[in-house]
Amino acid sequence: MKFYADEMKCRYIPPSTLHCKVLGGIIIPKGAYRCMEMSEWTSQVRRGILEYCILQLIGKEPRYGYELVTLLDRWEPLAITEGTLYPLLRRLLKDNYIESFWKESESGPPRKYYSLTSSGRDLMEMMSVEWNKISSAVGHIQLFGGEN
Repeated sequence: MKFYADEMKCRYIPPSTLHCKVLGGIIIPKGAYRCMEMSEWTSQVRRGILEYCILQLIGKEPRYGYELVTLLDRWEPLAITEGTLYPLLRRLLKDNYIESFWKESESGPPRKYYSLTSSGRDLMEMMSVEWNKISSAVGHIQLFGGEN
């Protein structure tokens, strides 16, 4: 059974259809999940990964908000809006993982830049270790299906 999410409504698509689209172009295999469950799962996975990616980007060099949106937009699964980014940045500021400063721009008004604090760098390094463990384990399962 296949499902198609259209404006948060799911409907049955006959098995003769080769694939089905879910919000954001996610393909759900036959009988895998109901539409809302897949959407919720994707949202949860993205939420944690986005925080890690933002810390990685800010860890390389100080960045301003719109620059982060533009960088993440290069990879469709990581693309976010400013409405998603700024609450995350505010939380990271509040938790003392990042700090901000204003810098003059050559092409307009001053920009608010974000950089990692020492606590933020520690968090990013711990996340990197965990990400490497998780992605390695998932990759192994995908390749070998639990064998080896």
